[in-house]
Amino acid sequence: MRTEYIIEYYEKGARKPFMTKRASLPRGHKPSFANSEDCFNFALAYPNPRRARVLYASSGKVAATTYYDINGNRRLRWHRQ
Repeated sequence: MRTEYIIEYYEKGARKPFMTKRASLPRGHKPSFANSEDCFNFALAYPNPRRARVLYASSGKVAATTYYDINGNRRLRWHRQ
């Protein structure tokens, strides 16, 4: 079983996404780092948007957002539902 997501890519200061993609992950899998193969097969690494949101495809609720940690690594912050 897989969970379907919609990824929205945003430019700096933009309110509307410039691109959206559909992606999926195995059910219950929540990767921490956005620049890894297990995180939507590098979908959040390139193109390198300023910010990205991950939404559930079924309900449209926010599942995760990207941020940079103190070491400069691009990470995902998963939200509780």
